[in-house]
Amino acid sequence: MKIQQRKHKERGSAVVELALSVVLLATAMTGIMEFGRMFYQAAEVANAARAGVQWAVVNPGSPNNLTAMQTAATNDAVNITGLTATPTEFCECDDGTTVDCTSLMSA
Repeated sequence: MKIQQRKHKERGSAVVELALSVVLLATAMTGIMEFGRMFYQAAEVANAARAGVQWAVVNPGSPNNLTAMQTAATNDAVNITGLTATPTEFCECDDGTTVDCTSLMSA
């Protein structure tokens, strides 16, 4: 009789161990998937910024068209919902000092 009781207790402990293992495995897999999604979104944002800059390089005749750059960036990031692009303009000399961009355009 004792042998049957022992086997029954061991079977119950195996179920508990399996349940804990499944929970830990599911948690680890969820974490791995979330990190993968985070890196994917970071790459998408970088590509969107690159698309905005690329528009400016391809269209050198209108460097102040920030709206078109913004549109190019947001159109590139169609896989990310809620992404907004805010274009900014700045000019910098080789030594790192900032310069007013309008004075450079008129020169």
